[in-house]
Amino acid sequence: MIFAPLAVLLAQAINPEPTGLLRSDDTNYWLPGAKLVAMVERRLGVPDRMGGPLSNFNRYYTGLYRNGHRVLFLELSKFGALPAGSGKVQVVPPAQVPHIIHGGCDIIRFSYDVDARQESSLDCNFDPPPPPPQPHQ
Repeated sequence: MIFAPLAVLLAQAINPEPTGLLRSDDTNYWLPGAKLVAMVERRLGVPDRMGGPLSNFNRYYTGLYRNGHRVLFLELSKFGALPAGSGKVQVVPPAQVPHIIHGGCDIIRFSYDVDARQESSLDCNFDPPPPPPQPHQ
């Protein structure tokens, strides 16, 4: 029984949840460069079950500071000022990232800790979170 909580902690350490935007990020941020954005674009794949591929989403990149680290924050959106599915990439201050509540997998979040070289999982924007998957019987 002790192994289940350890497995959960290990999974979170290996594949943490994406960093969220805070109100204070509007004034304390950095903008990721073209090289970093291109690296993420090459490596990031959005599965079909989440509405992929990546080109189906408008992508908003910004840089945040978390615990002394530079963290790239990415919001993938089928909503917003750009036509849905146009696949546009924008590097913007945090205040210009769409702040959409709910949205399911039409809004996906991802973060990459540049200093620790650690990426999060892709996370659909559910509120409340969806129920856990049921085992097949």
